[in-house]
Amino acid sequence: MNVAPELAKAGGWQDRIAYLDGDRGYSHGEVHHLAGQAAAGLVREGDRVVLALPDGVGVVAAFLGAARRGSGEGPCR
Repeated sequence: MNVAPELAKAGGWQDRIAYLDGDRGYSHGEVHHLAGQAAAGLVREGDRVVLALPDGVGVVAAFLGAARRGSGEGPCR
């Protein structure tokens, strides 16, 4: 169970900027939503994951999504 979205709402920081990607800012809520989509679509629980993505919000979402699923992840440059 991931309680981060509920904590974000309760703490009042869901709408605050969490990540800047070029000229676009992503709020904590948006990053959590993207991570949820990544968790649902990219990995199964316990998978090992290598993240070979360009810098940007996508790699952040993939990393957090894999972590939600209990996957071991590592960046690849």
